[in-house]
Amino acid sequence: MTPGDFIAKWRGNTLSERAGAQGHFLDLCELLGVEKPADPDNYCFERGATRTGAGHGWADVWKRNCFAWEYKAPGRDLAAALKQLMTYALALDNPPLLVVSDREIIHIHTHFTGTPSETHTILVADIGQPENLQKLRWLFTDPEKFRPAKTTYAVTEEAAARMGEVAKRPRPWPTS
Repeated sequence: MTPGDFIAKWRGNTLSERAGAQGHFLDLCELLGVEKPADPDNYCFERGATRTGAGHGWADVWKRNCFAWEYKAPGRDLAAALKQLMTYALALDNPPLLVVSDREIIHIHTHFTGTPSETHTILVADIGQPENLQKLRWLFTDPEKFRPAKTTYAVTEEAAARMGEVAKRPRPWPTS
């Protein structure tokens, strides 16, 4: 499948979440030349998970040590999909990447311990751009490529240093 074929098939596609999710993912695997889900213990569709504080649910796609993926129908709230996926994260061995998609947009959220979260957004209409194809391949082959450069500790330390510099600046005294 070429990027053009993928875009033509999925841009503006109005299938429901259930009807379109697996087909979209399988086509994405074909486009990227990566393995398709086939191992219930390591890489599969509909991975069951006990949701934190909310009973049992299913991650649409899961690959051990790589990602958990939640699909929604086009135009649905992807922030809510991320929140849902986060309730599965512990039961899915805390994958380093949480991906949400409505088949028009793919949001890759980093979920590495001790680092701030970053979001990488890929529009399906732009999927053929080399940097987008590379990011999508990294999901499957090298999720560490998404690890944020700074830890949360480093970010906090830098912010504290900046605040200290601001506090040291001379201020004019009020006159009456």
